[in-house]
Amino acid sequence: YIDENILVDGYQDKDHRHLKMYVSHGQFDPVIPVSWATKTPPILERLGIAYTFEEFPTGHGVSRENFYAMSAWLNQHF
Repeated sequence: YIDENILVDGYQDKDHRHLKMYVSHGQFDPVIPVSWATKTPPILERLGIAYTFEEFPTGHGVSRENFYAMSAWLNQHF
C-alpha cells in the first residue's frame, strides 16, 4: 500500500508517466488490511502511473499464484 503521509513533499508535481508497477495484496492479510491496499490504484491513476493491481486469497505473503502472476507481468513489461 502507499502511505501518502510519508511521501516527499512535491511528489505529486513530478512526472511519473514512465513508471510501471505491479501491485498485489492478500485478501486475508492480518498485518496490512486489504482496505489499505485498495487505496493504491486511485493514487497511481492520479499520478499517471501504469499499473496492475491484483488480490489473492492469501494472508501476509506471496502465494504461488501471486508469484506466477508477478513473473508473467515482469516478462510482459521488461
